[in-house]
Amino acid sequence: MKNPADLFQLIRSLTPSEKGYYKKYVAKGNGKKYLKLFDAINGMEKYDEEKLKKKFRKELSNFSASKNYLYESILETLRSNSKNAVEYGNVHRWLEYGSWLYDRKLFSQMPGVLRKGLELAKQTIPEYQLIYEAQLRNAYLISGDYEKLEEFIHTGYDAQLENIETVRLQLMTNLLSILTVKLHEFPTGINLNNNVHETLKQAQQLIKDLSYPTGIKLIDRKITSALINYYKYLNDPVRAFIYARHNYEDEYTEPGSPPINAFLAYNNYMVMCRNLCLDEELKAVPLKAKSSLVAGLPESCRSIYARNEYLNALYFQITRPATSDDALVEKIEQWLRTSQYLSKGHKNSLHLQYVHLYFMRARFSKALFYLSEIQNETRGQEPVYYKTALLIQLLVYFDTEDWENLRRLLSKTTTEITTHKLTTGETVLLGFFTACVKNNSSISLKRRLTELNAKLEILTNNPSERSILSLFPFFEWLQSKITGSSMVETILETRKKKGQENLEKIKETKKEIPPLSVSKNNLSKQNLN
Repeated sequence: MKNPADLFQLIRSLTPSEKGYYKKYVAKGNGKKYLKLFDAINGMEKYDEEKLKKKFRKELSNFSASKNYLYESILETLRSNSKNAVEYGNVHRWLEYGSWLYDRKLFSQMPGVLRKGLELAKQTIPEYQLIYEAQLRNAYLISGDYEKLEEFIHTGYDAQLENIETVRLQLMTNLLSILTVKLHEFPTGINLNNNVHETLKQAQQLIKDLSYPTGIKLIDRKITSALINYYKYLNDPVRAFIYARHNYEDEYTEPGSPPINAFLAYNNYMVMCRNLCLDEELKAVPLKAKSSLVAGLPESCRSIYARNEYLNALYFQITRPATSDDALVEKIEQWLRTSQYLSKGHKNSLHLQYVHLYFMRARFSKALFYLSEIQNETRGQEPVYYKTALLIQLLVYFDTEDWENLRRLLSKTTTEITTHKLTTGETVLLGFFTACVKNNSSISLKRRLTELNAKLEILTNNPSERSILSLFPFFEWLQSKITGSSMVETILETRKKKGQENLEKIKETKKEIPPLSVSKNNLSKQNLN
């Protein structure tokens, strides 16, 4: 909070019923000790922070953190108690129920819960109606209830679906979409369970049977989206990018394309540009999108759009003056406090980008603050983010030569990280820091760093190592230490080099992929009857 009186103003703005609801909300969790602070501020006619600090100096050791907790928890209760959030949650939960039944292979039960969600969506959030109708058609298909499926067969279908063959293709495409979305949710790794293998096998067979492209635009767009997820899972970002760019261009050349379709195409394309370090192409993406995209989107999609715009801003902030870092971060934080539709994962991804930015600038106190925020949010819930935050904290103490804190944190980190399954990369990094703490003078630091770089390079093609190594620029950090250049310079040089290499890969890979568009007139009439 920039203004010390922000919390006071927020509390004074609450209605009596909102204050009562907040107190009940806090009483359920671990926030009881903050109720005294809430009541003290609520009882003030004029805000006096020094008086509060004096009163709570024994109970609240970190007064600033306590104020932030109180501020954010009040906003959270306002969000959870708002009519929109309640309606959104009530409608969305039936989709989650359907997903859980699918996971348990209870296919025959899926249509029942999805029908309830559809009726609720019609009454409260109309934009969810099309989602439920599509999910219901898929549920009838995989549960084998063809009688009910026939009732839905023309709901929401394009005029191109004019005979039984095109309907069959549409249903196969819907199933492929379900499989590839499910596939993309599975964790990548070398110990894949039977569900992953079965899903992958089904998706591969459907891709083969569909003979993409079919020449039917509605179907081909859905297959393209499925292929993007499919190649993302297989860690083939170049092929995923080619399909994402085609999908994006296709949506923006089609008159009257639904905003939600344009948004999904835009989102995939933009993320793939960022992942492949295609900076010039990434800068150009929003220019097409902004004019037609945002106005027609539901609020939940607008939030995701805004988050991606902020991720891009953080990505390019490295090329801007360091003096503007805090202003950008504060702008994003203000938006996060009011956004109703973002998950904790979305928030953590933004906080991790703050850490990247401040670490690169050697502003380590700021980096440590947001590392602490990530750890508090992810402890016991998201082990990949949590472990990454701990490892970056070790890097901070290493770079600042704070050996005492490095020694202390290394012991704690080793204990906490090993409660989860350690990846080889995590083991290698912990081994490096342990050797540095022991200070074996027979081996130079540069040699240790070079050896660490070689060990991590070997792991880059291992699926189980991707998560940690992709969440922080470890290799760029190593190169900057080995060569003595700044991390900012190293990252910019690496981005440029990777971008050029990926452009060459895209050019070569496109030669291996069949044409992505085919005229419907070229289809054999015999195949469609």
